[in-house]
Amino acid sequence: MDFDLLTTIGDCDALIAVFTDKIADVNYRKEGAKRSAESLLERKTRREADLASVNAEITSLQSVIDSLPEGDIKDEFVYDKTLKEHELFRLQNSTVVSLENYFIREADKENYDSLAIQYGDHIAGLEARKTAIQNG
Repeated sequence: MDFDLLTTIGDCDALIAVFTDKIADVNYRKEGAKRSAESLLERKTRREADLASVNAEITSLQSVIDSLPEGDIKDEFVYDKTLKEHELFRLQNSTVVSLENYFIREADKENYDSLAIQYGDHIAGLEARKTAIQNG
C-alpha cells in the first residue's frame, strides 16, 4: 500500500481503527471455524461410536435369542433387538459427517490467520506513516 497518500494523523488513525476492527472480525471468524471443525470431529467420532455400540448390542441380543426357548422372554428380546435394528437404521441413514468439511474449516482458519497478519502489517505501515507525519 502507498501510505504516502495519507496526509494527516486523523486519516492514519481512521484507517488504523478500520484495520483493528477487521482483525477483530477475522479473529471472531477464525474462532467460529475452529469450533465448527471441533464439532464436526466430535459428531463424527460420536456417530462411529454409536454405530459400533448398537452393532455390538444387536449381536449380543441375537446370541441370547438363539439360546432361548420359544416364549414371552424370547419375544421380549426379539422386540429389543428390533428396536436396536431400527436405531442402527437411523444411524446409518443419518447425515454423514464428512472429513471434507473438517478440512475446509481448517483451511478457513489458515486463511483467517493470513488475513490477520496482512491487516497487522497494514497497521504497522499506518503507524510508521503517522510517525512520519508527526515528525514533519
